[in-house]
Amino acid sequence: MVDIEAMKTQHAEIGRMMADAIGAISTSEVAVKAKAISAVLDDISTRVHDHLAMEDRDVYPVLVESDDGEVRRTANQFHTNMGGLAEEFDAYFARYRTPADIGRDPWLFTYETRRMFERMQYRMRREETDLYPLLKPTTH
Repeated sequence: MVDIEAMKTQHAEIGRMMADAIGAISTSEVAVKAKAISAVLDDISTRVHDHLAMEDRDVYPVLVESDDGEVRRTANQFHTNMGGLAEEFDAYFARYRTPADIGRDPWLFTYETRRMFERMQYRMRREETDLYPLLKPTTH
């Protein structure tokens, strides 16, 4: 049985971490705060990858094996789209892995961080409204 509440809790934790990171970022202070920002990004990356592993292990297999064709289609669509976002997140994280990477171009870092986090927040909201509810009929 999939623990939907645990998945939502992880979303909330990741969301809080991203909000804290955005709150700490202002273009004029990025270079000064680069070390702290780097540590927060590392924590976010770890949480995101743990969450994705849980989804791959617990959520998608249940949905893709559903007898309901619409559930299977939705799950496959989410999984395919998430793969693209996960790769984009990994590429973003690789660009900003160190404090020096973060401080190199504060404007670009700030822009890309806001964009990436907005996309991740949107994805988490969609999972909670459109994907996770599909689990309830399959877990009873």
